[in-house]
Amino acid sequence: MGVTQAKHIDFENCTNLSGQIPTPVKNSFITVESFRLLFYNCTNLNSQIPENLFYNATNVVTLRNAFNYSGVTGDIPKDLLKYCTKVENVSYLFDSSNITGSIPEDLFNSCSNLKRVSGFLQKTSITGPIPEKLFYNCPNITQAGQVFNGCTDLTGTIPENLFANNPNIISFYGTFGGCTGLTGVIPENLFINQTQINNIQGCFRNCTGLSDSQIKIVSKNITNAMQLCEGVDAKITVYVPRGIADDDIWGSSHVTIIEYDI
Repeated sequence: MGVTQAKHIDFENCTNLSGQIPTPVKNSFITVESFRLLFYNCTNLNSQIPENLFYNATNVVTLRNAFNYSGVTGDIPKDLLKYCTKVENVSYLFDSSNITGSIPEDLFNSCSNLKRVSGFLQKTSITGPIPEKLFYNCPNITQAGQVFNGCTDLTGTIPENLFANNPNIISFYGTFGGCTGLTGVIPENLFINQTQINNIQGCFRNCTGLSDSQIKIVSKNITNAMQLCEGVDAKITVYVPRGIADDDIWGSSHVTIIEYDI
């Protein structure tokens, strides 16, 4: 890839695009602010992602849907986002792509401005455990819905401190939905630092490997918790602030709700 002065680059729906993604030359993407839909629906791409694809993309703000529904294969390069220090949105980055391998623990280490991670690994064949410090350096995240939704090959337990440094998250809609390979308990304090959550609908839906668990919610803002643990054959008890145990919020969620005073 040569040097470009473009601010936005995408090959959306270029279904005839094939071969390997070329390695960019120095300063190729220095002016680029958006890679939204970069290889979206490029189903015949069949390429691994170059380790240094975004090395010079120091001004990029959004990578939303960059590899969504594409044919990219192989592991996620551990330093893929190392120089993307301004990026705010990686929603659906790898959604429904052909990537495999484990999740690099340091993937977002340089992304302190990150705000949206919804669906970034949704419906992929990513394997292994979820790194506990995956979002450790991303205190500004607000949207974390469907992050791992449908990742049936993830294994191990949900890390207790996965969201410890992300106090601004308001949505956990379907975050772990369908992660049938996850086992053990849901950490009691998984959401203990999130005081503004409003949506946890289907967060653990069909996580059939989970064990009996107790969860504590501290947010008084929850308006939708439908199907929170639908399909989970375990006893799940959720402690919620008094006043939000309404059936219109929780509905049929396969949980026992206990109110407490904050």
